[in-house]
Amino acid sequence: MGPGLGLDVADSFWMYKPRFDGDPQRDNLAYFADLSGSARSPFADEIVRYIAAGWIDTMHSYGNFSRAGAMPVQFTRQHALQALEVLERNRIKVRVWVNHGDRNNRQNVGAADYMHGDRPESPAYHLDLTRDYGIEYFWIGGDASPGAAVQDALVLNDGSCVFAFRRFQIRRNFPPAAAIGPAYDLRHGRDREGAAFLQVWRPQGLACQLSADVLEGLVERQAMCILGQHLGSLYPLTIFDREMVEALRRLRRFQDRRAILVARTARALHYARVRDHLRFSTRVTGEHQVIDITAVVDPVRGCWVPQIEDLRGITFDTDARLHTVVRLAGNPIAADELAQTLFDGRCFIGIRWFPPETSDHAAEFTREQTSYVIWSDAARTKAGLAGTHILDWLRDEARPSPGRIPEQIEGAKYHAAVDYAIGRYEVGLAHYAAFFEKIGFSEMRLGLDAGSEAGHLCLAFLAHGNRAVGVDPRPEFVALARRIAQHADRDKQLQFHLGDADGLDYPQPYFDCAWSHSRLMYGTDAGVAIERISRALRMNASFYCAYHGVGNRLRILHDQLRAGPSARIEIQFEAILAALLNRSGISHTPNSRVRALELSDLLRLCRTFGLVYVGQPNVHDGLQAYRGVPAAFDFVVRKRKPHDAVRSALLDRKPAEANWFEDLEVLTRAGCASLVCEVLETTDPGHADPDLFDLYARAMIRAGRAHGEARQLFEEAAAAHRLPPLTVGLYWHDQRSPDKALSAYEEVPDRHAEKAFLRGCCLLQKQDWAGAAQTFSSAIEKGAGELREFVGLAAALYRAGDCARAERAIGRFFELDKIGETAAAG
Repeated sequence: MGPGLGLDVADSFWMYKPRFDGDPQRDNLAYFADLSGSARSPFADEIVRYIAAGWIDTMHSYGNFSRAGAMPVQFTRQHALQALEVLERNRIKVRVWVNHGDRNNRQNVGAADYMHGDRPESPAYHLDLTRDYGIEYFWIGGDASPGAAVQDALVLNDGSCVFAFRRFQIRRNFPPAAAIGPAYDLRHGRDREGAAFLQVWRPQGLACQLSADVLEGLVERQAMCILGQHLGSLYPLTIFDREMVEALRRLRRFQDRRAILVARTARALHYARVRDHLRFSTRVTGEHQVIDITAVVDPVRGCWVPQIEDLRGITFDTDARLHTVVRLAGNPIAADELAQTLFDGRCFIGIRWFPPETSDHAAEFTREQTSYVIWSDAARTKAGLAGTHILDWLRDEARPSPGRIPEQIEGAKYHAAVDYAIGRYEVGLAHYAAFFEKIGFSEMRLGLDAGSEAGHLCLAFLAHGNRAVGVDPRPEFVALARRIAQHADRDKQLQFHLGDADGLDYPQPYFDCAWSHSRLMYGTDAGVAIERISRALRMNASFYCAYHGVGNRLRILHDQLRAGPSARIEIQFEAILAALLNRSGISHTPNSRVRALELSDLLRLCRTFGLVYVGQPNVHDGLQAYRGVPAAFDFVVRKRKPHDAVRSALLDRKPAEANWFEDLEVLTRAGCASLVCEVLETTDPGHADPDLFDLYARAMIRAGRAHGEARQLFEEAAAAHRLPPLTVGLYWHDQRSPDKALSAYEEVPDRHAEKAFLRGCCLLQKQDWAGAAQTFSSAIEKGAGELREFVGLAAALYRAGDCARAERAIGRFFELDKIGETAAAG
């Protein structure tokens, strides 16, 4: 949004908040640091300043007691007394009240049984104090469509009469709600009359809340509207995207052409009150007209004489031929306080609105460095990025103590995570900060770590950026990373969530950069993960990926076989065979979910989702290759197209077009099977074409979708011989039914390159070590042996108890110069 739009909006505040909220983004800003009011928060002076300046004009109830049901503190009248004493002492006033939260907020006022703020018999009664302080306008719940009556007088439970207003926060009779709601993470549904509605009170809803048709409707009806919006509730917390900014700019354009006046809540409500209840008289003497304002008579305050500030915006329709004088209680209002406009042959004269005020009242409270320059070592140390205090804390955390284990986390797993973290932080955060410099991730606002482990990369990112979000599928690492961030006093800049890269759910492009360091190999659908990452990235944002190929595990396996039998050998066999089976088309691989795509496959996936190759910085951990087999590699790509551009192009193409089928085949093999399924479900929903049905079936298997309701489709097709034997075998293999898979593979022609490997893996699953060894050996002797057959043979021999022959099988692979310069490298 740049320097801002100059719109006259205001915010709300709390006096009390919970002391701790597990999610840093949802940490509350309030005057007091807790629910008891025992200490001021670091934001107390800031809140006072903003209320005095008009940036805050609404009390969002006395505090956030939404979680008080699980806490020892409940709201009482004493809370109100303490809060109002602070406000009076600082000589600041707000005139608007908004109810907050769930049933634990008994401070709320209104008809619901849990609302006790206006019930004199309750310990939570405060309305008399609150009204005496000066609050006159109350939102007690509900919403209104744009143009409906803004406020009415309402009698509350203690007999008090107040002005109750309505907010526009839900679009009703809105048919697109069913599509927009899930895509933008906005609540939606149908009301009692069956009409579709969409809750638009979060920034994702700004485009619908401030759409051109809504604003034009307000202008056409000459109506007033109070917008209910949580501008700070983006999740993750980041800058607004183009659609959100455009909505606010659209509102500004309406104001610039004098079609709409944007005003803070208190000003708008007070104007409506005075306008609707103003008492005045007019008289004409010759060529002069006198308008004499005498009082405001309303059902809340009764009869009262307004001051000039109460009359801002009040306008009278007069005769352009007459000279008009406006008086207040018999005294002329100064000419410089009046504004006169000619329109359609009429003269409108009124009391001038408030002058624009765009001072930066936040400047004196700015806490964060916002220039995003590369930090020096001294600056990193000062900012806590040296990491020594984190290491001390981790070593203390490693000591056995039941009280240290986070709730619902297994103790052994948590201690293993702590041990791992110690190793990472011993390397030093300065090392990881330098890593971001090498890959060009500097001057960034918000970064995404897909596989955040102990949070070390997120912490180091703060040397170059403002905030980071980490996701990891292991609860023990998420809990530990949150604790580390809190210990390092970075919990307001870092968020850690439980999840995997292929489960990322950011419907809008939020992030300026993303990275995944050696995590996409573990139980993740790389195609879906890269699509989700691309969707979360802004245009021209970069993604760094470090990845371990088969060579890394092959090195470990070879070394361990030379040393003799060990438990780790079986782990490496399972991981390598799972990765190779996945390349052959199996999703539900036995015993391991490790994957090992090749660089070309990963780059193809990136291109498919709008990410274009930039380079290979070679800053990953580990060897690049082991005897010619790729071991570890990294790359940087940049988002140049929308994440769904290729999807749209494929859906627009016809099966008869050149290379259409071949492109889908390549995408399936590369690991983009989910997209291929989507395209074929649209193109050939009835599965009439046998070739397309076969490709669809293989894509379903590779994508892990050949289970549940899909099983009937596969098994009926197999029984009707609608699928080739290889596809039937892959299906049963994926279902972990080795006997049925073997039966299907028998019908596959011997010339098929992967037949022996797939059959041998089924025999391994059946624990037929001799049969598996014979199958793999036969393929090797016929000259058809690749790495997969040699690893399969070694696994069969090792499991049969012959570790020496297993080691020789792996060694023989290197001797046969099966890839590139293997013999020379050996």
